[in-house]
Amino acid sequence: MPPDDALQIADEALFSHLGKRLTDVHRLILRESLLGKPYDNMEGYSRQHFKNEGRELWALLSKALDEKVSKTNFKGALEKRWMLGELAPTPPQLSIYSPKSWVERKAILDEYLPELQGRTRSLWITGISGIGKTTLGECLASQAWESDPSFQWIYLEILEGQNSDFASVATELLAKLGDRDLNPQERNNPEQLAKRLLQKFQSRPYWIQIDSLERLLNSEQPTGFVDPSWVNFLRSFLTESNMVSRLVLTSQIFPAGLIEFSDRYPNTWAEHRLDGLLQVEQQLEFFAKRGVVVKSNNRDILIRIANIYEGHPLFLKVIAEDILNSFAGDVYRYWQVYQLEFEQDARELQATRLGETEYNEALDRKVRERIKKSIEKLPPEALNLLCRSSVFRRPVQKKFWLKMLTNGKPKTALEILQNHHLVESIPALGNISLLRQHNLIRSVALNLLKTDTCKWKQAERQARDLLFSTPIPDTQNMTLRDVGTMFQYIDAFKHHCEVENWTCEDFPELHRFLGVANLERQKFEMGRSIATVLGVPPDENYQTLIEILDMLEFYRENKFKNIKNT
Repeated sequence: MPPDDALQIADEALFSHLGKRLTDVHRLILRESLLGKPYDNMEGYSRQHFKNEGRELWALLSKALDEKVSKTNFKGALEKRWMLGELAPTPPQLSIYSPKSWVERKAILDEYLPELQGRTRSLWITGISGIGKTTLGECLASQAWESDPSFQWIYLEILEGQNSDFASVATELLAKLGDRDLNPQERNNPEQLAKRLLQKFQSRPYWIQIDSLERLLNSEQPTGFVDPSWVNFLRSFLTESNMVSRLVLTSQIFPAGLIEFSDRYPNTWAEHRLDGLLQVEQQLEFFAKRGVVVKSNNRDILIRIANIYEGHPLFLKVIAEDILNSFAGDVYRYWQVYQLEFEQDARELQATRLGETEYNEALDRKVRERIKKSIEKLPPEALNLLCRSSVFRRPVQKKFWLKMLTNGKPKTALEILQNHHLVESIPALGNISLLRQHNLIRSVALNLLKTDTCKWKQAERQARDLLFSTPIPDTQNMTLRDVGTMFQYIDAFKHHCEVENWTCEDFPELHRFLGVANLERQKFEMGRSIATVLGVPPDENYQTLIEILDMLEFYRENKFKNIKNT
């Protein structure tokens, strides 16, 4: 049994039976014990501390596995549980969907939930930004779990600037599935990676949700994948025998290369174009669940606003927060102020209804314009913090957000943004919450920031400096906590490349670290996709860039022998 599988079995056994997870020191003891090391040869803590923690670990595993477990027999106990496949999967850890705020889309759930629990293997959900694709996917997973908690839910979002080739995304997905033991040759072989993924999906029931797939499409021909390996993989997923996993995909655009799937694989493939909340009951329920009191004298106004923008959920949420925070919940007074603007939007949207594509583009544009107006009404410090923090491409810790506002009261500004639901908090490892903006909110805020080039570049540099502020870990005393630091460095590097050219001298500490690490590992080619994302020409610095990325991936996989799990 591979070491990563052994740790996963132990971790899931503890969580399933005791509601606990392996601590870092427990993981270290397991890894070192799998290598046959006695406590005396383990590094990072004193021998007595290892013995005490080991005694606790074997006691916990004895309860979880329902048999006596010790340092001498734990391999057999984990192997037995692995072969039996009796571990109960953990419930989906959802970041957006909540039954308290969810407005029922009964027709959609009634159609696709039974299909995904039956023969249908994959559902592709499309719709404009903010329409609720991610939430619907999470709702399907949550309700499927309630009736049949036999699958493991895996979530992956394609981030802005992420490599669009199949190999990069497949490697990340395999890591989430616990399969991190990939050599460089496998990384560069899409066929081998696809085969590995398919075998994982056949061996155990997974419910995989992949968001923002439009970022994998060709910008010049946005209905086609940059890497055609995606089409081949999805076709195999639909046709291979004994497929017990399910795949939910979301994007703003549906790739033309998949149009034939509906006709060729009607039993295993489904696609749905998601609209807004179009029913009156849905619209009023949405406002009510967000604290707007629906009365007889404001009911028609709320319906009118919702219908103009096709019940766009993110837009309605911004409107609801505007009514509550700027008008003390008075819908009628809000309508008096903005009625003319709404009616003008209604006329302009009506003029585009003949063409679906043109109408959807116009609706998206109007939603963005209205969200922009709502954002611009924020107090200056809150607006400044929202715009400056929009340079972060992925979720970051709260402390980084607060430091993006150098003057004034950043905590108060952040509290205002959170009260307006313009900032999302998502769980992360180590009980640390990360902050992010919805892609649509971030896009609007970033465009506002870029109207002042100096402020935008200054924010990019500030984000760079914040992410670079954590010292580079010492290779002789590496901890798992430091792995996240290495990814901060590549994000910092991207912030730098947004606004300035670079040389190795720009990052002396990082360059020094490359020499100290003395990595003896075949470099995998990241080539054109990296150059495209970062705008870095393949000059004399290009190999250094590849080494940086290679090193970060190396750390993420925790393959250095001297990493200490502290």
